[in-house]
Amino acid sequence: MKYLSSLMLMLLPVLLTAQVSKDSIAVSIGLTLETSIYEGDPSFLSNHFDQDGFLSQFLIEDESNKELTSFNYGLKQTSVGEVFASGIINSVNQGSYYDFINYYSDGFDQYYLNFRYLGDDGINYHEYHLEITDSTNYSFKDVYVYTSGETLSESMTNIYLMSLGNFDKYSTSTGLGVDELIAFGEINKLLQQGKLEEARKVFKEDLSDNTKESRYGLLYQLRLVDLMDEENYYSLLEKLQEKEKSRTALYMTSLDLFYMSGEYEKCLEVVDSLYELTYDDYLDLYRGNIYFEKGVMDTAQLYYENLAQNFPYLPDSYDVLLSFYEYQNQPDSFVLVLDRLEKNLELEFSEIHDIIVEYYPVMAENEHYKNWRGKREVITQKESEKKPAWENLPEFHKQLNEQYADPEKSPLKAKDRKSFKGLDFFDYNEQYRIEAEFIRTEDAVPFEMMTTTDRKPVYVKYGIAKFQLDGKSFQLNIYQNIELSKKEEYKDYLFLPFTDETNGVETYGGGRYIDLRIPDQENPNSMLIDFNETYNPYCAYNDIYSCPIPPVDNHLRIEIRAGVKAFHK
Repeated sequence: MKYLSSLMLMLLPVLLTAQVSKDSIAVSIGLTLETSIYEGDPSFLSNHFDQDGFLSQFLIEDESNKELTSFNYGLKQTSVGEVFASGIINSVNQGSYYDFINYYSDGFDQYYLNFRYLGDDGINYHEYHLEITDSTNYSFKDVYVYTSGETLSESMTNIYLMSLGNFDKYSTSTGLGVDELIAFGEINKLLQQGKLEEARKVFKEDLSDNTKESRYGLLYQLRLVDLMDEENYYSLLEKLQEKEKSRTALYMTSLDLFYMSGEYEKCLEVVDSLYELTYDDYLDLYRGNIYFEKGVMDTAQLYYENLAQNFPYLPDSYDVLLSFYEYQNQPDSFVLVLDRLEKNLELEFSEIHDIIVEYYPVMAENEHYKNWRGKREVITQKESEKKPAWENLPEFHKQLNEQYADPEKSPLKAKDRKSFKGLDFFDYNEQYRIEAEFIRTEDAVPFEMMTTTDRKPVYVKYGIAKFQLDGKSFQLNIYQNIELSKKEEYKDYLFLPFTDETNGVETYGGGRYIDLRIPDQENPNSMLIDFNETYNPYCAYNDIYSCPIPPVDNHLRIEIRAGVKAFHK
């Protein structure tokens, strides 16, 4: 749930208060952090992490102790934000998801951004403490990790003290604390590399019995235990629950504990408590599983369907629904999910068929599926004959597709770019290639154009384009960006933002753009406007961007069924 959307910013710019403005900054920061993780770039968190403030919470400064001073110096040279982000990036590269889900504020400058961390090990949440002064001055203060039930600074404090010799004030004489610190680091590294057996070996050989039975030791054992060994896993959960007491991490461990012991009402209480903290609809998966185990299939189905509806980009949300329909022998519902799977994940028919044969062999032999497969084979054949490759598209379409597929140039979120197979265009239509009358605007006064954020770039009304379309007369204002015009390569660039009757239906609700050039001196009163080359603002693909809002004067009371259509993930 994102409390402040870019659409709201478009519709209500005059109502933005200072608090709402900071809310929009918080949302932008959350989305930027999410994007940086998917792009594999730890520098955003590193650059905005309050390293000094973070370390000051636990570093013991004693200039008389040279070993301590040297150890502290080493910590100060290590970017906590970069290390934390890099660990998440490693998991994302192996298939995990890391998504900004919501935020809340204390009403002043302190914000808390909630992220869902979803991987093979299950679900976890990170809550970032963010302090905002303005759009360029903000810093991450700390991170609360739900599975550990404490902030990153609390975890670091305990590890730091352990490295000083099992909490003995400044002593490092035994070296035991440092050795175990190194061992935990090695275990983390091996787990991130998927080397489970090697990580287990380090845990077994390099940690003391007391450390293994400590809270940290038990948390690591849960990551290392064979999930098929339910008895051992259950025993570890019981031990950890006893140590957790009132910590938030109790919710995470108790959920597994109650589920394994069949205490489903307690499971629901834990899920409800987690929802009150996170407002995360992904918890419907747990609710569905709980009601499935209770035998209340109608309710389980409702939650599974809600999950697929709210998370159309997550393969797991379809997998659980397909498994449920196969278990319930509902082949008609099963094939309906396949249509959504094909559309939302943009899978080829052949890919879906391979999945069904491998994971749902019973349904693969069902007549409903065979009929669906037969129809899709016909449709796929027709589409392959009709749909041109990028190379055969008009040059503008080809160039735009290539740009959006390029990680260095694309405005798409990383998770959307992974499945990107081309933008959706209207068919090229010659009637939308128009030779307009151009009237230069003399002595126009520069103005600040509204955008989807607080940014207000300065434009000038360069001229007016008048033209005929479907027997009706229209005109549009043509603008020039003042800053851009100062650059040699863009000095003749003009900007045409507009809206029309397709917005919010077939095209992006915030309008579309066309790039133009200043008419040449030989024909200064004529301008070619090709609506087939309209494109969407970057905001149509990614909320981190700040996009000019087409002025009200540039609304066309006609459908412009040309150029780029709305983006469907």
